[in-house]
Amino acid sequence: EHGEVVPFLSPIDPNMGECAGNVELWLNEVEKAMRATLTSVTYKAYKAYNGVARKQWILDWPTQVVLSVSQCCWTAQVEQALKSKGNRGLKEYMKKLNMQLKEIVNL
Repeated sequence: EHGEVVPFLSPIDPNMGECAGNVELWLNEVEKAMRATLTSVTYKAYKAYNGVARKQWILDWPTQVVLSVSQCCWTAQVEQALKSKGNRGLKEYMKKLNMQLKEIVNL
């Protein structure tokens, strides 16, 4: 267990307003808060991806966000490698990926 916590952007109080006594409404509010929070966190992680060393970036964000953003960036980088240098670009990119993997293993 890693103990990761992603706090909601806005707190949810099941005893306030129309949610009081209505578990269906309260749970809908929780779902909305989860979606909004994870959208915001994922966007911020994506924007931060190139601004810091990858091994630090991995430690700065929730694990599922790291996995999602990493896949988006990987796809874009593979596409760029293919467009710019074809198979040679992929081989060069694979070297970069292997170095990143070694760094992660050492965490």
